[in-house]
Amino acid sequence: MHLEGSIFFRKKPNDFVILVVCTANITRSPYIAALLRKTLVESGLRFRRRIVVKSAGTNATANQQALPTIATIAYTRGIDLQEHRSSLLTGELINEASLILTAEMQHKESILKRFPEAYDRVYQITEYGRLGNDPKIRDVIDPTGRDLEEFQEFVGIAHEEVKRVLEHMVRIGAIE
Repeated sequence: MHLEGSIFFRKKPNDFVILVVCTANITRSPYIAALLRKTLVESGLRFRRRIVVKSAGTNATANQQALPTIATIAYTRGIDLQEHRSSLLTGELINEASLILTAEMQHKESILKRFPEAYDRVYQITEYGRLGNDPKIRDVIDPTGRDLEEFQEFVGIAHEEVKRVLEHMVRIGAIE
């Protein structure tokens, strides 16, 4: 199912925009963003506002495809990354985001250094909805350049965190 060109991608006024950020925007953030879209579509939840999910990288080269390994894994899980093209994180993306989820603490710190006004909207994905001293708050591993086992570990973490993040958003009324 291809969702990037769907209503979940184009921003309109009053949309709730979730921005997922990693380094190069070719492995972690595109997979997590696509998984969020797929999970939202399949959830059956009704939303007060339309939800848009985007991804970007703090050090991305524009218009790169998702890594073949993650694209293949995604395909086997019903997620299509064939149309994904990387995007560099910009002020425009930060300004339109309602919630920013980062793969690593360094991404969060980079965003806050450049865009301090985003302090109340940016979280590591493993941090969102958890208390600050929770040992489960950690960087999401970057499997880029590693073996298939590391990709599978990342995918497991991504699925666990996306489920938890959406449950938290429902619980606090961010989405319903």
